[in-house]
Amino acid sequence: PNGVDLELFRGGDRNAVRRLLGLPIDVPIILFSGKGFAKPLWRDPFTLRNAFEMLARERRGAPPLLLGFGEGGEETRVGPCTLRLLPYLEMRDVVRHYQAADLYVHAARADTFPNMVLESLACGTPVVATAVCGIPEQIHSLDVGQPTRGFTTHEPESATGILTPAGDAGSLARAIGYLLDHEDVRRGLEENALGDARRRFDLKLQAKAMVEWFNELLG
Repeated sequence: PNGVDLELFRGGDRNAVRRLLGLPIDVPIILFSGKGFAKPLWRDPFTLRNAFEMLARERRGAPPLLLGFGEGGEETRVGPCTLRLLPYLEMRDVVRHYQAADLYVHAARADTFPNMVLESLACGTPVVATAVCGIPEQIHSLDVGQPTRGFTTHEPESATGILTPAGDAGSLARAIGYLLDHEDVRRGLEENALGDARRRFDLKLQAKAMVEWFNELLG
């Protein structure tokens, strides 16, 4: 698998980081990949936007702030929610946005082994993602009683996020809403994500494993 630099991507004080970035303290923040939001190829902005609209209609409480990486633009509205596509960010600010978010959402029609999922987990931010290609290998999905369509689920003690079927906006919205409404569960997933990133996705471990594999082939 790909690795991630754990000296750069790591957990932080969420409220302190939000103050630094000028983000609200008392509002749920959902981070997502805005790349391809206007011109989709592999990502699935249609399912993502539909999920956000369902979430806005059905969930009580403060409307989430929706922040998208990668394609700056004016703020728009999704029901009562503000959707903001961020401009290009320096890497340290990318890390800070992961640290500031309650969740990272990755909706794709196809993908390989996306680094953004690994980066989020390494910062202790649970991930809700569509179960396509290599993504089910990255996330230990919490069982919340939704359709699985081939991917396995995990107990709260080891889960790091929630997988949903591709193209299923309803499942995506319910998974996001569940984690926003169950802070205790989300806090547990944050700790699990940090530990799993250290165990499986440390860039130094991946480099060591690659060298060992080459030595095995040469032997």
